[in-house]
Amino acid sequence: MTRFLLERFSDMEIDLRSNLRPQGDFCSLPDFAHGTVTDQSRRLVCRLCRHPITTDAERTSVDGRHVHLRTNPFGLEFEIGCFRDAPGARAVGEATLEHTWFAGHTWEIVVCRGCGQHLGWFFRSPTSSFFGLIRNRLELEAESGGGAS
Repeated sequence: MTRFLLERFSDMEIDLRSNLRPQGDFCSLPDFAHGTVTDQSRRLVCRLCRHPITTDAERTSVDGRHVHLRTNPFGLEFEIGCFRDAPGARAVGEATLEHTWFAGHTWEIVVCRGCGQHLGWFFRSPTSSFFGLIRNRLELEAESGGGAS
């Protein structure tokens, strides 16, 4: 299992271990974290470089929930939120069913289009697709730092 993952992603410059489930206050998304955002147009940005990734309006439920806690084959836990689309992220590598967290869905690693930071995974099945984004890698765009859309 470990050999598969190391061979598969050895040429990618992604630090998968830096995406551990955070301790304590896991992200600076108080409204997002608790599902109370009322302004559906608020953007979620990469916490590292501030590149726009998606909006709160793209939130979706998979298997009845928006948020999922998952553990990878290395034993690392990730808390992810599910989104229909994430234009600020891009998939890298080939899709695989190996060790998938969602039955029948292939997955690919996704990174920020701005800085290349690992943000999560893109999941796809014959009938659906979604992004599973690591919650502590995103934050709500600052009210005053909106910039151009």
